[in-house]
Amino acid sequence: MNLNRTFPGMREDEVIKLWIHKHWIVYFRIFFYTTLFGGGLTLVITHISTRFFNGMAFLQIILFILIIYLLSMWLWAYLRWIDEDFDCVIITDQRIIDITQDGLFSLSISETSLDLLQDVRDTTSGFWSNLLHYGSLSIQTAARDRVFQIDHIANPGSITQAILNEKEDFLTRHGDRVAQTGSAKSKTSKSL
Repeated sequence: MNLNRTFPGMREDEVIKLWIHKHWIVYFRIFFYTTLFGGGLTLVITHISTRFFNGMAFLQIILFILIIYLLSMWLWAYLRWIDEDFDCVIITDQRIIDITQDGLFSLSISETSLDLLQDVRDTTSGFWSNLLHYGSLSIQTAARDRVFQIDHIANPGSITQAILNEKEDFLTRHGDRVAQTGSAKSKTSKSL
């Protein structure tokens, strides 16, 4: 499958095989908590303040506090969405690229060649993750402490198998070159 996408640093002869994002349940949770704590609490406080307090000045203070609270809830939801939505793993025919958004101003991009792949694990635990087919993916490389981890992805078992198949294809295509030169090194970069 050739995706008609590109990413910064993509090589000319590179083909994207998988572009892995988070499962929709992550966005549902953000929406649910924003609605519950934003809308629900607002309705309760509005009901209590209009029922028990008749002073116009007091109602204006309550309204001001509620507006600040709602704005902070929307800001929280937006920051959580950015943190979750920008996380992805890109599998090409040559390497694995892990893009992780850590807060608003911190982006971490790590990559490794497919020949450095040591272990690929998928984990699905819990009632909802088994019912909705989502889980975690962990990719261990030859680097001592380097593990690519992405949680809450759809169909982690099939993605694990696709990554292992892509590694086999890579070793078939480049097996003699990898054996002669040794493995390329894993690279990690961090930018703001």
